[in-house]
Amino acid sequence: MHVPSLAIGLLATSLAAEQAPIVIDGRFEDWAGISPILVDPLEDVPSGALDIGRVWMADDPEYVYIRFEASAEFDIADGANLRLLVDTDNQPSTGYRSEGFGAELFFDFDDLEGRFFDSTTTNEQSGTQIWHSDFGFQGQPTVTSPQFELALSRSSSIDGVPLFSGSTLRIRFVGDGGERVPNDPQVIEYELDEGTAPPRRDEPLERERASDVRHLSWNVLSDSPWDDDLRPAFGRILSAVDADIISLQEIYSHNSAEVRELIEDFVSTGPSGIWHVASNNDCHTVSRYPVLATDSIDGNLAALIDTTEPLGRTTLVINAHLPCCDNDQSRQSEIDRILRFVRQVRAGQYFEYPADCALVITGDLNLVGLSQQLRSLVEGDIVNENAYGPDVEMDVDGTGMHDVICLQTDARLAYTWRKDWSYYWPGRLDFMIVSDSVLEIGRRLVLETDGMPAAKLSEYGLQSTDTFCSDHRPLITDMRVPGCIGDLDGSGVIDGADLSALLGDWGTNSGPADINGDGLVDGADLSIILSAWGSCPRG
Repeated sequence: MHVPSLAIGLLATSLAAEQAPIVIDGRFEDWAGISPILVDPLEDVPSGALDIGRVWMADDPEYVYIRFEASAEFDIADGANLRLLVDTDNQPSTGYRSEGFGAELFFDFDDLEGRFFDSTTTNEQSGTQIWHSDFGFQGQPTVTSPQFELALSRSSSIDGVPLFSGSTLRIRFVGDGGERVPNDPQVIEYELDEGTAPPRRDEPLERERASDVRHLSWNVLSDSPWDDDLRPAFGRILSAVDADIISLQEIYSHNSAEVRELIEDFVSTGPSGIWHVASNNDCHTVSRYPVLATDSIDGNLAALIDTTEPLGRTTLVINAHLPCCDNDQSRQSEIDRILRFVRQVRAGQYFEYPADCALVITGDLNLVGLSQQLRSLVEGDIVNENAYGPDVEMDVDGTGMHDVICLQTDARLAYTWRKDWSYYWPGRLDFMIVSDSVLEIGRRLVLETDGMPAAKLSEYGLQSTDTFCSDHRPLITDMRVPGCIGDLDGSGVIDGADLSALLGDWGTNSGPADINGDGLVDGADLSIILSAWGSCPRG
């Protein structure tokens, strides 16, 4: 395999010079080039207590990022009794005097609240009570995990006082059971603004290819599209997204005909001339392509869509709204029943559903508890096999599914649920899990109008407050027949034309040249091109 030497030199230079963009999505590949800022001894706390081992930090002009790793999986918002203290003004003697330094910010993850201290004190309760929205807090994943990544907004101010006023941060984690990270009397120190920051994310809303099939999933919050005050915002969003298949949740008081009428008011029907609607409970799936069969799975909806022309096969869309909050048992039971249905389809037990149909599981899945539930949906792992039978080969080729990570158009954030006045910080509750052996993903987006530049809002006919019409954000995923990963010109092989296309978009933050989807065309994408040179790798 011959790889141009220019490309090799550019790869080496880019990896050395660029600061990798951090993406708050609950995955950690983007931290690969960052060394831990602290390695704390494990097993230095009583057995069963939270035991943090490694901590990483990074920053860009918008956020300070913290990643940490524990010895075992846990729920950061329930039962770990973890607190974070941050000295943000580079003055150890100011703020809340505890744990060997002065912290302006104190946040208790279990209580879901914090304190801000703009004067020196040793009284934890004397600070100003704050919530996640007061300092732009982000945290992922929303399910149990051995590691988490956090983001704190650098532009935050509390009662007019800037939160970050120093160039050096000092932090400490405190947990029940005696955990202190780092151990007394040390603190973690981090210098801000080191390295060249990546550009802001700026992803277009249009499809990458006109032939892509666009799927929108959206919990619209208790029939809100029929609220006279909110309806215009829903209309602007539906029109701007212009999806082909729309999976809606939380429509309880309106029937299929009324849902069809809503969509027809804002989105053209396309070549078919009609919107096809399937409904069960609060779940409604609306499609430009015919609906060939439907089934109910508890309150969830299975609909077979005739996507034979654009995708080469039919698509089984399971539109799910799983039980909320701490109801792990009921949520897993519904997941197990969904998996049993998929197993029966793959085994040819439903004559209406082709065994080799593409599969999309989407909706407000409410995955805020055990990580097992997401693994079940991706890998086909049924927990209660006595009731629901053996595990499932989910994809057409017998492999697992692909959990599509969608990022906001203008931020490297993956949350799909946000309610600023809630106890809970923004989370990734809505999912698009797809058959990646027969479907290739194009553009994958979360639409968040808050923070979108004015020119971009105008371009798409949106307003900055539009996505506040629901507490869930629209989840957008484009799908197509698989081609070669990195085949940017569609020639069927990775070659110089693809390298040229990538270099032409170098340093930008949108488009198909962002092969790994991290929001920046850089050395990581170039590495994919070079490793596949002369071949046609498929997802």
